[in-house]
Amino acid sequence: MMFSCEDDFLDIDPKTELTAEVVFKDAALAEKAVLGAYRGLWTVDGFENFNTFHNSVLVDESVFNGLVFSWLTVWWEGKISPDNPFGLGGFGGYGHDRKELHRWDHLYKWIRQANLMIEGLTESTLDEDLKNTLLGESYFLRAIYHYYVWVHFGGASLVDKTFTADEDLTSYIRSSFAETVEFIVSDLDTAFDYLDGKSLERGRTNASAALALKSRVLTYAASDLYEPSKNNKSLHASYANKELIMYSGNGIPEVANSQEKRWRRAQAASLAAMNYNSSYNYHLSNGSPLDKEAAYNIYNDLYSAGSMQEAMFERVIDKSYDTDPLGWGSLAVNWWYGPGGYHYGDGNGAGLSATAPHNEFADDFQYAEDTNGDGIIDIVEDFSWTNSAHTTKPFKNRDPRMEATIGIEDGRWLGPRYYDWQVGSNPYFRAVDNSATGRLQLGKYEMPASGDYPSGTVHGLDNMIVGNIEVQAGYSHKKHLSHTPDPNLGSFATWWTSTPQVILRHTETLLNYAEASIALGEEANAKATLNLIRYRAGMPALTETGSDLLARYRNERRLELSFEGHRFYDVRRWGIGPKLTMTGVKISGELKPGVEPFDFYSGYDESKYDYSYETFPIDYYNTIVFPDKYYFRPIETTILQKHPGLIQNPGY
Repeated sequence: MMFSCEDDFLDIDPKTELTAEVVFKDAALAEKAVLGAYRGLWTVDGFENFNTFHNSVLVDESVFNGLVFSWLTVWWEGKISPDNPFGLGGFGGYGHDRKELHRWDHLYKWIRQANLMIEGLTESTLDEDLKNTLLGESYFLRAIYHYYVWVHFGGASLVDKTFTADEDLTSYIRSSFAETVEFIVSDLDTAFDYLDGKSLERGRTNASAALALKSRVLTYAASDLYEPSKNNKSLHASYANKELIMYSGNGIPEVANSQEKRWRRAQAASLAAMNYNSSYNYHLSNGSPLDKEAAYNIYNDLYSAGSMQEAMFERVIDKSYDTDPLGWGSLAVNWWYGPGGYHYGDGNGAGLSATAPHNEFADDFQYAEDTNGDGIIDIVEDFSWTNSAHTTKPFKNRDPRMEATIGIEDGRWLGPRYYDWQVGSNPYFRAVDNSATGRLQLGKYEMPASGDYPSGTVHGLDNMIVGNIEVQAGYSHKKHLSHTPDPNLGSFATWWTSTPQVILRHTETLLNYAEASIALGEEANAKATLNLIRYRAGMPALTETGSDLLARYRNERRLELSFEGHRFYDVRRWGIGPKLTMTGVKISGELKPGVEPFDFYSGYDESKYDYSYETFPIDYYNTIVFPDKYYFRPIETTILQKHPGLIQNPGY
């Protein structure tokens, strides 16, 4: 249902209230107003947004490293409720919910801002080209804010104009799931029409982003959770208002009245996006697998360079938040999530590795061996800790994306240590790293008596991190972080990252197309598309068919889009939920007999050490559950009190 009303004022600056008439007659003010409407996508407190590391601990990508927070316990013990809906926030005692993109009230605040822009611009007398550009951005923003309502809650209240503060909102209700999809797609089509052919600065949306988001929305909409014949959740089947959470009831458009039609529509939208966005095709045209070292370098550059190489819409982090509506200065993610052995040069500390991947994610990178020594991987197998051929050196023969995506034992970091940990001048540690690239030390290593040093065990440089050091997962984050110091940021260089955070990128669209093709039985199309992604990764062509191909596709998507927020939504729309186990790996180095004494552990060295790897359960919680109610978010009690016409989601 649509709602309309009038609004006379637009807040451009917290200290200044200007009338819409003034704003939309002035090109600079109008543009600033529209850019300000992007803020709802990244109005968290500067450490990260919902769709990166924090999101990952709520599924099966990572875990808080030796730390347990009450909000996370609420989440994993299944206690989310309308009165306690914020199991996604309150990190580290900050006292507020930081994951804004799942909050109903937050999203509608920014939907209102987008509507203010659309209304003001429609009536404005600005230059037509600028006006159309700003309208295209505004329609995109209204679409993406409604998208976040839909993907978390199901059927949304479709708001296409602004409300006044004194308007009676008791009739404010939710539209159906199907109607919500059509509303979002319509806005994205409008945005594309306005933006087609226009080039905007990084951090702003564009026509390519509109097509990419449309591909995502229609792929999600075609998924099994939203198809009554495929959704086997009894909680959903017994829900009295199924039209809010799936394609059910009357009013479903002809183009979407069967799951096959929805997959056809998703496939067509994804193909259109792939063709239009071919300029974002970053090393995705190879006819055979790349050399594994070339593949590693491509992936490392893809994530760590100044811009995500194939992103058409990203969160820019190299601008000042205070002076630029698109900017966020630089974020301290290197400090929060970087490895512990990267000192900041000022003597005040190192990376916290506050969250880190665990085995349930890391194990999904296949064992990958180059048996001919020519750099081309020719044997691949699913990795297993029960296969001794895999576990003797578990991090040495793996999918090249592994070392580029996460920090692993002896993995390259592409940035040297700072001075005191290069030369061992800090007497607290008996570990150094003088390598040119930096090599991660995530284990514990036996040390001989040497000079003034007694024998004992040393923690590797990157195993000295926040929390309970005995329950570290054995990995570190790498993707999204800055791997080398930024000289423009002075002595705090490695605290910060200016690497953009991707929201929409080209590979996702290829994956969407492959998923639709599998669902439609067009396996040759799916494998041809997936092989483009695997060849870039140095991995051989797929051979799977049927259900095995679907499983391999889901794994490819998991690895490619890791820590970008997708897994949180994918395990829901597929109706499978996350894996409910968490295990880590303890890495140990035992001195070989007869090794000459030495002062410092200086990195992985098979001439001195026999290395062993032991998996262990990470038992942080009394229980780990993912109840069926978690497939949708609860609408907060305070929202229901304000808008009694809203219907609550099942299970709450």
